[in-house]
This record gives sequence, C-alpha cells and structure tokens, in this order.
Amino acid sequence: MKHIIILLFLSFSLLYAQIAKVTALKGDVLVKRNGQFKIIKLNSPINKLDVITTEKNARLQLLFKDNTMVSIGKNSTFSIEDYLYDVGAKPKASFKFGKGTFQAITGKIGKLNPRGFKLKSKTASIGIRGTIVGLELGDTEETYMVPEGKIELKIGTKTFLLSAGQMFVRETKKPLGKPKRITKKRKERVERNSGARDNERESGFGEGTRTKSVNNVEKCNYR
Repeated sequence: MKHIIILLFLSFSLLYAQIAKVTALKGDVLVKRNGQFKIIKLNSPINKLDVITTEKNARLQLLFKDNTMVSIGKNSTFSIEDYLYDVGAKPKASFKFGKGTFQAITGKIGKLNPRGFKLKSKTASIGIRGTIVGLELGDTEETYMVPEGKIELKIGTKTFLLSAGQMFVRETKKPLGKPKRITKKRKERVERNSGARDNERESGFGEGTRTKSVNNVEKCNYR
C-alpha cells in the first residue's frame, strides 16, 4: 500500500509539475487548476492542464521551459492540453487558443519534434515548422498570421500552407478563401491586442530578444 501511495504521489506531481512561469503581466488574469480558480501574479508558476483567462485590459506573457513564449491579450482564453520537456523523454506540447488575441513563438520543442508541437483553435489545427504565429479569434472572424517561419493550417478537410509574411482570414459566414499577404494594419493590431510588444518590453523576452531568451531561460526558477 505504501508503494502504491508513493507511485500515485509521483504521478500526480509529474502531471501537475510546473512547466512555465509568468514573465509579464498587466490586469486581472485567472487560472483554472484542479477545478478551482486562482489569481495569477507576476512570476506565478504555470502547470500542465492549466486554463488561463484574461479580463478586459489584461495581458500576460508565459515563458515555457523549452523557451516557447506565448503572449495572451485581453478577453482571451488559453489552455495547456499537454506539455513534456524532460531529459530522456521525447518532447511534446499541445496548446489550445480560445476566443481572443495571441502571439506564440516556438522554442526548442518546435525544433526537436515539430510534429509533437500542436496549436489548436476552436475550428483549426496548426502544424508548425519553427515559427512565430499570431492569432486573432472572434465569433465571426479568425486570423492566422505568420510573421516568420511556416505553418500548416487545417480547417475541416482543407489544408493551407502559410509561409513568412502570409496570413489566412476565415470569415465564418463565407466560403474559405486563400492565404494572402499580411497587412501592416492587421499585424499591428494583433501585436497590440496580444500584448506582445508591451510584454517584451516588460520581460526582456520576445520576438526581438530571442537570443537573449535562449541564453537566459535556464536562469528562470521553475521550481
């Protein structure tokens, strides 16, 4: 019985082990964990299976153990469905983006195991090849943006390949169109509403500081 209890404890610890931390924050942000809601603060630990919700005028940045960075804008929901980055194990990650605005910069998992790094929305799945992805997800329109790298965007039975500088805009009441060039106005809106620029200025981690991030990510205390 003692051994069973120890195994259960270890399994529980691994399941909910800290995998990221909050490196930038503004406004009211909640995390749902084990069925309970808690207020997130700067440097708060983030665990596998956490569901994060931002209120109006809120934003935050998450820095994961493999150097993946996610900025979450106001009125947004983000879920961590799976994450594994440990010595001796094949790394993987699965994130789901609900309604809101986001920017994701893939880290080491995206390079070591691209097929094991999955991004999802309510209507689409995204296969990445080492990249930066911007998402603006609303009730009537969804925008998937690739400032850098490449993605494979699957919506229903159709697949679209997006390269650097392209975006795909899906309007729910219209037939699926084709990828097109990112407009300056759309790019600036996604960067602003996701909080990516402000988060980078606050934390020092982001699109313009990835070399610094790679060197300093191990210094972040994830315990």
